Amino acid sequence: MPPSELFDELEFTRISARTNIYSSGSVVTINKNHPLIFTCSSNGKLTCLAATRQANWKILETKLPGLLDHQEVISFDLFQTHSKEEKININNNNTNNTIMTNNGSISNNNSNSNSSIYNSLGGGSYSQNSNYEKKYFIVFGVTFCQTLHTADKEIIENYSFSIYETPWEMDKPELSLSKLGLRQSMPISFIPYKLAHSRAYVNGKDRMLFLLCGGDKKIRAFYKSESSGRVFEVPIDAFSPMLLSLNQITLDLQIEYFNDRRYIVAGNGDGMLHIGIAPILYSRRIDIQNEKHYTLNLFSPISSLHIYTTWTVEALNQSKYTILKKGNHEENQSNNDQNIKNNTNNNKKNELNLVVACGIGMAYVIKSLETIESEINNTSSSTTENNNVTNSLIKRKIKLPESDKYNTLLCCTSMDVDFDGRNEILIGSYSQDLLVYKENINIDDELEEEKINTNEIDKFNCFEMIWQREFAFPLYDIYVGDFNMDGLLELVIITMFGIHILQYNLEKAKKRCLYILRLIDEIKNMKEVLEDKLVIPKPKTKSISNSSNKINDNNDNIN
Repeated sequence: MPPSELFDELEFTRISARTNIYSSGSVVTINKNHPLIFTCSSNGKLTCLAATRQANWKILETKLPGLLDHQEVISFDLFQTHSKEEKININNNNTNNTIMTNNGSISNNNSNSNSSIYNSLGGGSYSQNSNYEKKYFIVFGVTFCQTLHTADKEIIENYSFSIYETPWEMDKPELSLSKLGLRQSMPISFIPYKLAHSRAYVNGKDRMLFLLCGGDKKIRAFYKSESSGRVFEVPIDAFSPMLLSLNQITLDLQIEYFNDRRYIVAGNGDGMLHIGIAPILYSRRIDIQNEKHYTLNLFSPISSLHIYTTWTVEALNQSKYTILKKGNHEENQSNNDQNIKNNTNNNKKNELNLVVACGIGMAYVIKSLETIESEINNTSSSTTENNNVTNSLIKRKIKLPESDKYNTLLCCTSMDVDFDGRNEILIGSYSQDLLVYKENINIDDELEEEKINTNEIDKFNCFEMIWQREFAFPLYDIYVGDFNMDGLLELVIITMFGIHILQYNLEKAKKRCLYILRLIDEIKNMKEVLEDKLVIPKPKTKSISNSSNKINDNNDNIN
């Protein structure tokens, strides 16, 4: 498939120094609708890509404050918080412009879900029913390695974990980055790897945690106190008991929330895949006591993980067959067949799937994570529980064809690349290739769920590569979102020395938009026809009211 049929390159930014797979980039969404792209190079230079109100790209760079000599960035992550500030009531020209600050910070949930950054420019908005406004902050977590040479020509490596913070103003990104400050730096006694974040309850409060994977085969959790501003470590088993028992170096960690469940997926250097599923209680609390732990050995270091849903959010909110079904451009279709298709598709449920990219070997997809618990509980008791878990995960594992032909798969994500409402899989490799896979299912002939044997999942749910593009440098990370707020998703590719921004082919997007508008007009015409055929009882009520008025007039005349 020619590259022009899917994406065109919109922007390219060269990074002054190289990045690595743990510091290549991160995305934060301010006020849930203004996504920003950050990347941190090995020399501590922070790059921010922000879109202006005119949908133009603004590229900003700054040096992380407090850097020491010979200090190199290893891993990098960030999240957004906000605090409440009292409004300024301006009654006259002599009003005292003093702002009283409430230090109670409430954390927002910024997940890799992919599913979270698809949601106008503007700063903290004033609430009509409140005397407070929100002030937004971005908190950065960075791990460093400092190399020292002794007099005996020995090399000593010291590791540290630092927290940075800056208040963020939408229309003034340069000013916001200039206020970036170091809040705390602490030495660590292990080699840092992946740095991630997630929401959790700490000391009865809803907080955001930094989760740091270490070379000592442990995962640690840190949070920043709002009162003192200091960073504290909390026991990891208070967040997830599964993460306490991994006993291997974790190379990637993903957390997602779906259907009242929290899913934690960890990929280890020894090829072990760990899946933890815990119920969500009231007020978004997690029932960690009932967390279930499942494992699968893939016999290859797991370099990247991504949790995604089969259908996009937009597809679930619309009629998937009427508007979003690929190839449904024929005008001469019977209304009866269309109604049958709509009714069939509306009963379908979204699935939660997992993409696993291995450093040596190929990539896999594990289907329907949300049904693991129910399937294992329904299996016969003749086999052990561990065998049931392993067999269930093996049946769900699907190999992505030709993925083993590319050197070291480093990153993966999902995106609807062809406007059919289903998410496709995107994988980036060290061999500088971007691969796009599509689930090869003919929806018209799709079998009912009760008739599909789990042993035949490879037969009915296979994938095929539909697009491939080569870049100048190895691909370290991939992000999807409407970053310039133009109504179309962009694809951000972060490589070793640059950032590529790809957009949908505009001709294809135009045709799809015109097709949907035409369908909307057809729906309006059908609605008008149906309204004309309906018997509306308004005239009857009018006549009754008129007759009652006449009766009242006659009574008045008699009186």
